[in-house]
Amino acid sequence: CLIRVVGRLFEPYAVTFVQPLLSSLSDGNNNVRQAAGDTARVLMQQLSAHGIRQILPSLLEALEDDSQWRSQQGAAQLLGATAYCAPKVLSQCLPQVIPKLQAAAVVTHMKVSDAARQALLEVGGVIRNEEVRILSPILIKALVEPELATAEALKSLAETRDRKSVV
Repeated sequence: CLIRVVGRLFEPYAVTFVQPLLSSLSDGNNNVRQAAGDTARVLMQQLSAHGIRQILPSLLEALEDDSQWRSQQGAAQLLGATAYCAPKVLSQCLPQVIPKLQAAAVVTHMKVSDAARQALLEVGGVIRNEEVRILSPILIKALVEPELATAEALKSLAETRDRKSVV
């Protein structure tokens, strides 16, 4: 409620607010988790590009903490949401974000893995280059299932290169 009322003026407090929010996402009480999820959605709607830059390190850190799978899941979901909130900021941070999401996509807990894969797809939507955007689902599949999809991804990349050289 406070975030909705105050709006963007809440942004300076968002950095200190993210860690308790992620902890609340892994609370044992379903009502607390639901309230934390609702709060996270409202928070992401109110953040500017600068605010996203400020909370990104906390989200990446939470994504690595495998002691709380729900916090990991929440961090992955929030990272995916940044694709819609601040695509330019996210595109600048892709070298830090993609490896963390890739690692989370192969963890043993299915909900974390699913959230990370979905976040990768959302992040892939940020890409402006049409040829790369078309290939992003194939490339993401190769990132999370390298033994199954690497050959297909390499073939698709080679065909893209061939098309460019013909033109």
